[in-house]
Amino acid sequence: MPRMPQKPTQIQRLIQIVSAVAFLYGLSQAIEYAWVCDDAFISFRYAKNLTDGNGLVFNVGERVEGYSNFLWTILIALGMLVKIDPVISSKLLGIMSFVGSIMILIAISRHVSRADTKSERSLFAIVPLSAICFALNRDVQVYATSGLETAFYTALILLGFYFLLTGETKSNYFLGGLALVACAITRPDGLAFYFSAIPFLLIANTSERKRVLWYLLPLGAIFVPYWLIKFSYYGYPMPNSYYAKSVMLSDFPQGITFLWMYLKTYYGFILIPTLMSLLAVKLIKSRLNRQPLQHAPVRSALLALILFAPYLFSVVKVGGDFMFARLLIPVTPLFYIFIESALLVCVSRIAIRFALSAILALTVILRWNQIHGLEKINKITDEVNYYSAFRLQQEKADGEFIRPYLEECGANVAFMGMRCMLVYYAQPKLAIEAQAGLTDEYVAHLPLVRRGRPGHEKTAPIEYLRKRRVHLWFKSYYDFTEPQEKLRRLEIGDFETYILIYDNEVMEKLRDKPGVSFTHFPTYLDQYFRAIENVPLERLRRDYELFKNYYFDYNNDPERERLFIEILKAT
Repeated sequence: MPRMPQKPTQIQRLIQIVSAVAFLYGLSQAIEYAWVCDDAFISFRYAKNLTDGNGLVFNVGERVEGYSNFLWTILIALGMLVKIDPVISSKLLGIMSFVGSIMILIAISRHVSRADTKSERSLFAIVPLSAICFALNRDVQVYATSGLETAFYTALILLGFYFLLTGETKSNYFLGGLALVACAITRPDGLAFYFSAIPFLLIANTSERKRVLWYLLPLGAIFVPYWLIKFSYYGYPMPNSYYAKSVMLSDFPQGITFLWMYLKTYYGFILIPTLMSLLAVKLIKSRLNRQPLQHAPVRSALLALILFAPYLFSVVKVGGDFMFARLLIPVTPLFYIFIESALLVCVSRIAIRFALSAILALTVILRWNQIHGLEKINKITDEVNYYSAFRLQQEKADGEFIRPYLEECGANVAFMGMRCMLVYYAQPKLAIEAQAGLTDEYVAHLPLVRRGRPGHEKTAPIEYLRKRRVHLWFKSYYDFTEPQEKLRRLEIGDFETYILIYDNEVMEKLRDKPGVSFTHFPTYLDQYFRAIENVPLERLRRDYELFKNYYFDYNNDPERERLFIEILKAT
């Protein structure tokens, strides 16, 4: 290869400096954002029960697949075995996955750069455009952590992409299949990437197509046995969240809104439709001329498109997510890979390619921030704003404080959104996620009545919680201003919660504890009876129904209940 002239060398050094700055900035931002969302503590509780010898369950004795990130949960559990706090291990694994994704993207750019021998093409191709944009993407930085599997899942997709792109050998096909099977074990929708790659292997493979069997080997040897064991353990083919979120149904309007908000935020993606059209013309011409699809930038663009299109459709179909951008993070690097590769194929002038690349990078930096603070737009929130380090410490402190009280009285709890942290640290023996049914089989399989916040459209009926003998209800907000609601107030030190059912066996164990305050209901009833003659009949009926649901149905107190029944019969 002829020696590169001095001017391109200087340009290349500038590119290297810009790339290094982008990567360091992206890493520093990911570390600064480092956070853990409430939902992550569902997986943490599963991991804890597993390491404690109780099985991969949320509540001991109940086999419900309330997580949807098996491999991630196992990694968290392995960290627990060596005494690493899940908050710390999830952040470390996430940051490592973020860095790993950048390294894989650089390797992909280098592979694509070797396709051309012309100096200007080689010069341009070594610009790691996809890695730069990925590192600068604010929402990629946000979901580098979060306690969820997003960054790890994204890295596995890119690893599979790299192996499938860089060679048609048996080992590459096997490793590519292994990475995407790991992706599917991490999250069930990873199967979309796995099966989407098969047409690419069959179309773009010019050697023996029998080598595709090596790609299929991990599916039969690893995924199928894993799925069969999981099915026999939990009794359902899909995770509980699949039913809780009604994934089998469609919500295209909300899904289009979710996608459109992301595309408006990173408006540089407007390049994709134009490049798709230009690439289609190139591919049609090459196929008419019977030219094989061996040009690395063409293969790269085609593979990226084949992988992200079906996944994108599935995200739009289910209505997206209430967390802005989260479900689109895994395909964001594929968007950038497609643009980088398609520019090499479709734009011949190096100046134009550099200009478009610079513009794309600037649109990532100058994103349109549509959501500010805690506001919601179209049922979508910027979730990182809800979970500060202070909030985590407060929920941890409250949970650890009330834990011995819950262990003493044996209270069952229900919890709403933003209280998973509290439940994890409080460790009640039975906890029911009541806002979406993520960890409860009955709630998850309820029919969907109406559309609402994506993934949170099924709530546990009060009657069901009473039937499960849920004593306490952890909400994010309490209103004890109404007289009857004041009866339900329980204070343990500075912590307050809501009494759903009053069980004498549970409440008597709390009654004499220091710092515990609540209305002792048998005493309250005695006071009520002293003035019962002054209670209007309609109110008496309402009160009896309330007291029955709150107290009489769960306690053997026939004498007090008889007084109500006799008075109501007499009238």
